[in-house]
Amino acid sequence: MKKIYIIALILLTFSIAFSQDTITVMHYNLLGYSTSYISCNQTNNNIDTKEAGIKLIIKDVMPDIFTTNEFGDEMTYVNRMKNNVLNTNGITYYSNSTYQSETNTSIINMLFYNSNKFSIVLEQNIVHSVPSVRKTKIIKLKYLSANPNDNIYIICILAHLKAGSYQEDIDDRETMTNEINNWLTANYNTSGNYFIMGDFNTYTSSEPGFQNLVANTNSNIKFNDPINTPGDWNNSYTYRNIHTQSTHADDNGCAAPGGMDDRFDFILMSNPVKDGSLKVAYANNTYKAYGQDGYHYNKSINDGANGVVSANISDALYTVSDHLPVTMKIVMNPTVGVEKIISTSGLTFNYTNPLSSGNLDLNIVNNSNYFGNVRVEICSIIGQTVNSGNYELSNGLNHFSIDLSNVKSGIYLIKITDKFNGRNTQKLIIK
Repeated sequence: MKKIYIIALILLTFSIAFSQDTITVMHYNLLGYSTSYISCNQTNNNIDTKEAGIKLIIKDVMPDIFTTNEFGDEMTYVNRMKNNVLNTNGITYYSNSTYQSETNTSIINMLFYNSNKFSIVLEQNIVHSVPSVRKTKIIKLKYLSANPNDNIYIICILAHLKAGSYQEDIDDRETMTNEINNWLTANYNTSGNYFIMGDFNTYTSSEPGFQNLVANTNSNIKFNDPINTPGDWNNSYTYRNIHTQSTHADDNGCAAPGGMDDRFDFILMSNPVKDGSLKVAYANNTYKAYGQDGYHYNKSINDGANGVVSANISDALYTVSDHLPVTMKIVMNPTVGVEKIISTSGLTFNYTNPLSSGNLDLNIVNNSNYFGNVRVEICSIIGQTVNSGNYELSNGLNHFSIDLSNVKSGIYLIKITDKFNGRNTQKLIIK
């Protein structure tokens, strides 16, 4: 009886960590998502086969914000993407940015989003002076927080910079990012949660067009590479783990050949997202070129086994596009409740609670230069450990996804122990 009373008392003293939501962002150049685009046709770029592949990828990634390049310039394709790919298998929440036809191109940039988590409050365009390029879209999203006092906004800048390796193309990319910076200075010259995403077609980080984004002297609109990996990316084995193009070693008349040897695709973030100062924070170590295992340098992405995705998905990545998607996770941080603190190390953490099923999203904030592992244990209230593991921390926000799909519904304890043996134990409800 005494043991039951103590357990009950402990549970009553626990409070749910402040409400946080982990958001998945994905950008993908879809290589002419239409029935006909330049040399791409229904033989070498079949839209039905493409949609089946995108559907597999979306099901695995489950993005809340999904931005695209090379989207067909007809409303028909917007409806196809929603009806044939996104809102299927019981999912109905994906909506889209406004379709706007363009006069100088057959492909456009589009955004799709989880309407349970976001609403669009403003859409704007940058019309570039460079001929035959897509407008850059600026879309302001409001996060639909459970707290009515939260006003959390994300500004997505969808860009597709001029392709090509000639000096004229490099100059055009510089012109386009200058125009983006000038527009942002005139319209958004304040600190904010900005993301610029797209196919930048840059061969090296030293290109002026890329430097315009990451070395901007105006800190309000300076962008950061989440993996902070500058270099001469083109055809370099050193950067094989981050290359995003081309998924094809062969030439099928549509996709660019040559295999994985370029880093063209990006999601860059503003300073407040990097440091989490405006209620949105990048979850460290979550940025990746989806499907890139580092073993397909100058090869097709489905050439042999892929170390990070299934054979079905590697085939889909090959079929859908000559680019890989890039993905990252961000954490929305409404001001509800109290942070949990491990006093000996100064670490703070929060997590999904209650958890419906699947993965537990655990976020640990390390702002005290703590170095080393933490141990995370999930235990039943009678002390049985159902999951445990050691996790290495970086400075800033650390995101970990813990698979609890095989754990039965009930009340559990989550125990986090630092290297000084400091511990914090909280209640976890699994529905």
